[in-house]
Amino acid sequence: MKICIFYFSGTGNTEIIAHLLQKELINLDAEVIEKKIENMIKKKTMVNTEKYDLIGIGYPIHAFNAPKIVYTFIQQLHNDKGKKLFTFRSSGDPFLHGGSTKLLRNQLEKKGFNVFNENLSIMPTNVLLKFNDNLNKQLYQLAQIRIKKLAQDIMKRKVSLERNNFILTLVSKIFSFMETTGAKWLGKRIIISDSCIKCFKCVRNCPTGNILLFGEAKDTIKFNCTCNLCMRCIYECPTNAIHFKYFRFFEIKQGYNINTILYNPNIKGNYLSSNTKGFFKHYADYFGL
Repeated sequence: MKICIFYFSGTGNTEIIAHLLQKELINLDAEVIEKKIENMIKKKTMVNTEKYDLIGIGYPIHAFNAPKIVYTFIQQLHNDKGKKLFTFRSSGDPFLHGGSTKLLRNQLEKKGFNVFNENLSIMPTNVLLKFNDNLNKQLYQLAQIRIKKLAQDIMKRKVSLERNNFILTLVSKIFSFMETTGAKWLGKRIIISDSCIKCFKCVRNCPTGNILLFGEAKDTIKFNCTCNLCMRCIYECPTNAIHFKYFRFFEIKQGYNINTILYNPNIKGNYLSSNTKGFFKHYADYFGL
């Protein structure tokens, strides 16, 4: 069975899920290829999926919906009537199960795809609040277990779709519109401090091409209005020189690099349990602890 997984990941969470899923599917004798959505968009060509038996699309939750870049990618997909497709998404909180999947599902169905499975993985959050490292690692460990089960379901073509009611879909649509609109405004108001070393990593790695070079020497960085609010430029800057001019509280002051947590043997990943109280109780409940 040939499977193609298209995914978008801002700061690494969804990419980790995509890699885990690819590994588990290969263990089940599937032939799996991964492709980054941002790279497909940059090619500016239509994407043909006919040679694959199954298609997967992965993305992070942005304001209870898929980020705009994913919808842009869907417009580049050739119609593939009846082709079975699954989606997987990552979120920093199980609240409202990440929002409605109906908006994205509708766009995929317009392209002829048969969406048969929708999955949510809870991963460490990269905005507002830094979680305890033990919790972050445990979320990853629990995601590993769930992805193993997801791979089995995908190979069986098990139908598992989210139950999206009207209110949830409306809420998702409103919040998503607000974020997409706000991203254009915030994206033009990202600032760079004097600690910038002009490595231009942010320019090269911006998934939407929002960061541009100006001036005679092409060494003046400016931000445009196509920002996706993925936070990649902020957290990947080697000198911590990039910040929001406004709403800086969105940023985690210590930065965000999930790999420093996952591969640290001193972090045990034993935060959640059946005795968990307070805010994180709904995390324990989500994982059935």
